[in-house]
Amino acid sequence: MENLLSQLSPDNWKQYAKAVADGANEAHFCFAGGTQFYRYDIEHINRGMNAHRTQRLSLRLVKISAFDQDDWEVKADLVFWNSFVDDREIFYS
Repeated sequence: MENLLSQLSPDNWKQYAKAVADGANEAHFCFAGGTQFYRYDIEHINRGMNAHRTQRLSLRLVKISAFDQDDWEVKADLVFWNSFVDDREIFYS
């Protein structure tokens, strides 16, 4: 599995680092609108990045409430997190 965190742009890397420092503990790979998404624990973000590398999904980093997994605070929204992927590889659904 490739370490895709290391391929984030400098701006996205700063946003990621700040979000984690602010307590982000979950990553959401979101479809347009953000109501449908794939959830990953922040410790498994690289697995999620590899799984959704060729999809045009945004990456939302959130801090989940300890008492309700459906209650979260958005810490960062990385819309173009996978801009390092060649457009010819992107899957449009």
